Amino acid sequence: FSPGGDPYGSVTQPTTFGSGGGSDLDNVVPGRAGGGAIRLVVDGTLSLSGVIEANGNSSAGASEGGGAGGSVWIDATTITGVTGVVRANGGNGNGSSGGRSGGGAGGRIAVYTDNPFPAGFNTRVETVGGTSGEAGGLDGGDAAAGTVFLSQAGDNTLIIDNNGSNGRMTVLSDPAIFDPVFVGDIIVREQGNAGPAPGVALDLHITGDVIVESNSRFIATGRGFGADAGPGAGMFNNNAGAGAGHGGEGGDVALGGFSPGGDPYGSVTEPTTFGSGGGSDLDNVVP
Repeated sequence: FSPGGDPYGSVTQPTTFGSGGGSDLDNVVPGRAGGGAIRLVVDGTLSLSGVIEANGNSSAGASEGGGAGGSVWIDATTITGVTGVVRANGGNGNGSSGGRSGGGAGGRIAVYTDNPFPAGFNTRVETVGGTSGEAGGLDGGDAAAGTVFLSQAGDNTLIIDNNGSNGRMTVLSDPAIFDPVFVGDIIVREQGNAGPAPGVALDLHITGDVIVESNSRFIATGRGFGADAGPGAGMFNNNAGAGAGHGGEGGDVALGGFSPGGDPYGSVTEPTTFGSGGGSDLDNVVP
């Protein structure tokens, strides 16, 4: 098992490079490079009909990981153009059956302007995570979307969009990355997954609206207590583990001995506690 890299960088003032993907040591193929960083301050008009991008590189066909997207930070008095795009996408991993590898996460883009954005601009700014040959989801090989921050005369919108790929988590629980008081709107779309890092609560105050579109998620699944841990942890034995408790009692198990389920806990009206972990199967060494 090779874990994917951790998130970092600023949502609103991105300047960091994208990290490189992991190498394929068996075939002596280095991981692919991450995207660079672009900072543009335009006192006049940014007329965008082409491309501004800081993408990570994709796998060349071995089992090396894709590079993460880089950073694009734009300040422009006015932005025009209805065909131009801004990208900081992650590089794809190898999706072939002969040598699979993970994709690179999307990078970070922030665009500020004093005047209205051109029509459809928010659909032409991309920080999509790279795909892979592994299964998708929070523990899969498809990478997380990065972040797109758009600010028009102080009217702010954060967009998390993974272009239909069910990838890993876009983490919003780290105050070094994202201010827990967000002035503006948040949109999660196209299979974006937004939520906390493992073992960390997500506690945000959003002054505007939150839109979670179909097939997209604010999610903390599997991010609570680990195996055999927590105030409602399930008991374990050599044959089977009991279920954990929280809002109710966990399930008992009687296989090679009795293991009771975990106890309930937490607040009914102000719930903030993590879910506890289930009991381990010690005989098969399964947590």
